[in-house]
Amino acid sequence: MASYKIFVFTIPASGHVNPLLPVLREIRKNDNIEITVYLTEEFRSKFESIGVKFKILKNFDFVKKADLKPFGKSRYFELFDLVTWSLKAISINFEYIAQEMDQERPDLIIYDTFGIYIKWAMEYYVQKSRKLIYNWPLPPMIGFAATFIYNENIYPNQIEKSLIFPYNFRFFYDLIRIFFVSIRISLSYGIVFINPLNHLKMKVDSHTKIIMSVTFPELHPRSHLYDMS
Repeated sequence: MASYKIFVFTIPASGHVNPLLPVLREIRKNDNIEITVYLTEEFRSKFESIGVKFKILKNFDFVKKADLKPFGKSRYFELFDLVTWSLKAISINFEYIAQEMDQERPDLIIYDTFGIYIKWAMEYYVQKSRKLIYNWPLPPMIGFAATFIYNENIYPNQIEKSLIFPYNFRFFYDLIRIFFVSIRISLSYGIVFINPLNHLKMKVDSHTKIIMSVTFPELHPRSHLYDMS
């Protein structure tokens, strides 16, 4: 029996799954570590092929619902759609993830830093734990960046942001839409409101101890400004 358990939460998209696979394969070389990934059925074979346990989150294919077009002109609109759909998708799975946490008792959580939903799921679990419904303490978390690490003080800077976001009516409309969804979920499930935009800054917080990137330092924008320790 494994003496150390890791839960992994990522985004149901190949661009986020594929960079994660070699990392988990390396971890699995230690026979004392058990890894369980929670995602959609289409990615089961990829994870099971490297010896990782796989469990399904229901109605969780929020990437397809957002209808992303990688080379479209309105990418930030699609990003906002992605955030909105991910919050709706995770709320359906709050209780299932909480039960899994309490029963399986993981020692570590690895989550995709673009997977804003996991912070909400963990906040739900913390609230349930405070009510003594669940007893296993929330384990430390590691953020996994499949591309670049985004930090408002390093990358992108204000000029780069202005090139990405037009700050027009549609932009502010979508911001309001995200916040309404966030507030509704917070009130419905009795969890503390989490600012979705603050989360996207990828800051290390009280639960997230490290944020790691698989991008070579030579390819990462302004990598010399990040803490490599």
